Amino acid sequence: MWQQFVGLFTDYGVIAMVVMIFGLVMCMIEVMIPGFGVFGILGTMCTFGGLVGRIIMGATPIQVLSMFILIVAVVVVSLILLVIMAKLGILGKSALVQDKTVVPTDYEKPSKEQLKLVNKVGFAHTVFKPSGKMVYDGKLYDAISNGEFIEQGEKIKVVEIKNNQIIVKKV
Repeated sequence: MWQQFVGLFTDYGVIAMVVMIFGLVMCMIEVMIPGFGVFGILGTMCTFGGLVGRIIMGATPIQVLSMFILIVAVVVVSLILLVIMAKLGILGKSALVQDKTVVPTDYEKPSKEQLKLVNKVGFAHTVFKPSGKMVYDGKLYDAISNGEFIEQGEKIKVVEIKNNQIIVKKV
């Protein structure tokens, strides 16, 4: 049995071995850096292509079973690494999975200009149903009413900045 397992790698053709290793590397890249699935699909195709190439070159059933077990082991180890990276916070430093969103965490922080608007009174430049445009100090801002309908030209007051949006109400 040990001889057949060793023969699995020593009797491997160079092309089939390169295709298999390339496929496994592509699958690991897809697991570590999630994308559109191109690496995963290409990796899976190459991995099975290398396995088929090895079978064509005369592998015994035990060698084929060993290869399947190795492939499953690589996939399981990759998933375990993914979970460990997620728990340690290493994966969370990636911009893609930062706080479970593709939007950077500082996106929701209001700008200094927006913060200066809180409790200021301006005018509705457009009708708010519930969103619209407001004018304060000669500048035009996108805003959202706190749920009420606001006519164009009415006085409005900025009550808060929430999720990077200016919330207003009638004065």
